[in-house]
Amino acid sequence: WSDGEKGFCVDRQSFDQNTGTKTLPNQDTAVHCLNLCRQRPDATACEYSNQHGGCMYHTTDIKGGNGNSDYTCWINRPGMIKTKHQY
Repeated sequence: WSDGEKGFCVDRQSFDQNTGTKTLPNQDTAVHCLNLCRQRPDATACEYSNQHGGCMYHTTDIKGGNGNSDYTCWINRPGMIKTKHQY
């Protein structure tokens, strides 16, 4: 998985990606949300709302975050090993 990027997850054209999203239970931290997403074999990305704890994962192609500081987007990049996360 990538380091967290600020913003909600967007597609290759930089539009908010809502197709293929799956809602997970609200979480109290971004780390807990990411841990839930990592358990989903079909997850291409994970998105967390810092405002209300909303947690969801994506199943379609994601480019990255759009820069909105109220959200964090992580992209699932198989084979990538990261030791630090930016939230």
